[in-house]
Amino acid sequence: MKVYRVCYWTGMFCALLYALYSGSRFCWLLFLVQLLVLVAALGINLWTAYSFSYVQQLSDEQGEKGQTVELHIGIYNDKPFPFTHMRVTVQTPDPAERQTLPIDLAPKTSCAYDLQLSLPMRGEFLVGMTRLELQDVFGLLPMSFDLRLLPYYRQRPLLVLPRVDALTLSGGRTGTAEHGLNSNLIGQEEYSYLRGWIPGDRLSRVHWSASAKTGTLFTRQYEDPAGGSCLIFLDCQTLGDAEADRLTECAATLLCAHLRQGDFVDLRAGSPQARPVQRAFALGDSTAMRQWLALLKFNQTDAGIEVLIQSIEHETYGQIYVLGSRFHPEILRVLEDLNAPAFYWLAEPLPAGQVSRRVPLAAMTSGELTDFLRRHLEEKL
Repeated sequence: MKVYRVCYWTGMFCALLYALYSGSRFCWLLFLVQLLVLVAALGINLWTAYSFSYVQQLSDEQGEKGQTVELHIGIYNDKPFPFTHMRVTVQTPDPAERQTLPIDLAPKTSCAYDLQLSLPMRGEFLVGMTRLELQDVFGLLPMSFDLRLLPYYRQRPLLVLPRVDALTLSGGRTGTAEHGLNSNLIGQEEYSYLRGWIPGDRLSRVHWSASAKTGTLFTRQYEDPAGGSCLIFLDCQTLGDAEADRLTECAATLLCAHLRQGDFVDLRAGSPQARPVQRAFALGDSTAMRQWLALLKFNQTDAGIEVLIQSIEHETYGQIYVLGSRFHPEILRVLEDLNAPAFYWLAEPLPAGQVSRRVPLAAMTSGELTDFLRRHLEEKL
């Protein structure tokens, strides 16, 4: 087609030159016919670009890493004239799955595509159509539009949560009398406040009278003053996407395991850009914390040890996990001075010969995450 276009434009230019030189009516007529064909091709392309309508929907705007979601794209021609040939490029969370859809629409017709999108990593993505390519019937004026530059066009946002692996912690609740808590009070709960119902909340905790008055489900939020306590801290130093995903998956798995056990969990990050996240008391709270983990950026130059020190100074935890990118000796010294059990796990290999008698050190560089957790949690749990 490119050779054909070159020949067409060359012939048109030559016809114009010869017509200007000789005044031949035939050459003028040939030039005008070729010019009118170009004008018609341009008009059809522009009319198609600004006349077609579309629908773009996700089956779910939130998913978990390793799952799939469905993207529905529908393009409609409700005009009495056919559209020119189109090609639509579709952006997906996995760059390897990016697709180009060929579309030819007769008058009063439509086409639809249901695309299965895999979710290979956690984070926030924009999915959907990005570029529209038009090819007129003569193949003379191929045109391309970036739909994202149009003021009325929006791609669909998709949030991918870190994966949660199946993990059951051995033993009972974290943080008993040996850590300064009264074991006789375990199981006693103190009513704290009302919050909106979240899938996973127990029906026994639904506040039916408040729900009936407002028409919205509300749940009683209890705080167990003698229950288990856990801190999960991520240092947010610069990491690759795969390593950052592994750290956040580890944090999400530990979070859900402790919540299933009945512990409350604090989640902290060493990044000043990370917004605060509320403490989690029930499994229903884990979704908000996993959303926080999905958006967490690992782009800091320091470990943010000040945040860790402030956290342990204001709260007594029965269990502390520090998940870092690379070894930081000052973090290890802080953990060794604590009375509570602590774990220090890294995404990168440990320095040669680095050991600690009080704090288990390990690198999550290979193998299944659940196998790593079960093996290393047995050191103190």
